[in-house]
Amino acid sequence: METLHNRNQMMIDKVHSAVLDNQRITIRDLSEELGFSFGLEQSILTEDLGTTGISVKFFQKLLTAKQKETRLEVARNLLQCSDQDTNFMKT
Repeated sequence: METLHNRNQMMIDKVHSAVLDNQRITIRDLSEELGFSFGLEQSILTEDLGTTGISVKFFQKLLTAKQKETRLEVARNLLQCSDQDTNFMKT
């Protein structure tokens, strides 16, 4: 039984990693890339990872604390660049 649990966790980890690597990936693309069925991908995303769909909202839930800090730092840097250079958003 432990082997089945480990296999399931490995599948969940693969899906999680693939979604973090490509934030625009679809369930169909995930199933083709990882070789899992569409239904299994959907089940992992909704039941195991607690998502309701693939969206920006979804990825924020999956980020680690370090990734969230990095995201915040980048956003602050972009805001600072925008404040300092009025043409920043045009470039």
